[in-house]
Formats: sequence, structure tokens, C-alpha cells
Amino acid sequence: ELIHAEDLSNYLERSARLLAGDIGSFQMEMRYTHKSGSILWILLSVSLLRDGMGRPLYFIAQIQDITERKRAEEAKARLTAVLEATTDFVSTVDVDGQTLYLNRAFREIAGLGLEQDVSGKPIFELHPPWAAEIIAKEGFPAAIREGTWSGEISLVSQVGREIPISQVIIAHKTSAGQVGYFSTVARDITERKRAEEALVMQARVLQSMSEGVCLVDENGLIVFNNAAMERMFGFGP
Repeated sequence: ELIHAEDLSNYLERSARLLAGDIGSFQMEMRYTHKSGSILWILLSVSLLRDGMGRPLYFIAQIQDITERKRAEEAKARLTAVLEATTDFVSTVDVDGQTLYLNRAFREIAGLGLEQDVSGKPIFELHPPWAAEIIAKEGFPAAIREGTWSGEISLVSQVGREIPISQVIIAHKTSAGQVGYFSTVARDITERKRAEEALVMQARVLQSMSEGVCLVDENGLIVFNNAAMERMFGFGP
């Protein structure tokens, strides 16, 4: 009656195999129902005591409460599901810059398989040399000092193309105050960079025109004027 209904058949099947002599013991994670109605996760280890004739006498069961561990695993699974679904590039690395985790978006942009083991892969290899230098000399040290660092750098795609990103590095410290690992979250800002470049190009065109150009708001105030406009009316930049 203590065993959760969804785990009962599995328990009974293993107990039957133990009685039949097919197995010498078994261990399984399962759920028990507390008197209050809450669920306890336990690690159950079961063996069988027999008499001198080999006949079963008693089951010997040892249980260990693993509820907190299972809750932590479930919380981690929920967090991982979110990280795997986001289009941002997410990673965790150790203090030497060796990869511990890359989410799906990061793996896809880097050309790494979803099941490929990336532990120990230097995170710097996923960035062009100039960006890797910024991370090593500026990003990680600033995160250690201040907790976080943010900046604009680049990733290298699987075809060798540089992808501009906005990245945040977070330093995670142990109870002793030492940095245990870093997590990074980056976002592709290619379209924003293109828009900024287009604005710069438009501004250069306007500044090079011989005609005076100005922008005026609804209150009649000039918010922009080009160099020709300044020369016409005798104003400096």
C-alpha cells in the first residue's frame, strides 16, 4: 500500500524474479506514498533470505530517501529543457575555459552534433582569435571581479563565418568564495549590426551631399543637419 501505483508492477515483477531464483537481488528507484499523501522517492535494495533447503524465508529490503536528489534532478531537467529551446547561445565552462555544456543553438551554429561529447573542448576555439583574446583578458577577469561581464564579440560558424554576438559572462562561486565555473549567454546581433552599418552609410551619403539637408521635429526644432547645411548658415559642427 505504500508503493506508488505506477511503480507497483515493476516492483512485483522484480520480486517474482527474485523468488524464482532468476536474480540474486535487485535495486530500483521508486516512489512511496507518505502518510500525509506526499510522494517520497527512495532507492530500494532487495535481497532474499532462504533456509537451509533453499526455500524463501524473508525479503530483506533497504531503503534510502532520495527525494531531494530527485527534486534537484527534475529542476535541472526543467532548466535544461528551457536552455535547449532558446535560440540564444548558452554555455558553461570551467575556470580554464574548457567546455562543460553547450545548448542546442550553440552546437548547431558550431557544427557540433547534439549527442557529441563537448566536455573539455576549449571555448576559445568557438570564437575568432581577436574575440577569444577579449574573453580571456577582459571577459573572465571582469566576471571574477564584478560577477558579470558583457560585451560585443563574435562566434565562428561551422563554415568559418564570423557571427557578431552580444554576450554576457557570469562567474559562479563556491561556498568558499572561489569561482567554480562560468556561464555565458550570447545573442546573434547580425541584423542589428547590418542596420547600424546602413545608418552609418546613409549618414555618410547625407554628409557628402552638396545640398543642405536637415531633419526637423514636430516642434520645428532641428534634430539633424548635414555639413552643407552648416556651411550655408555659418554654423560649425
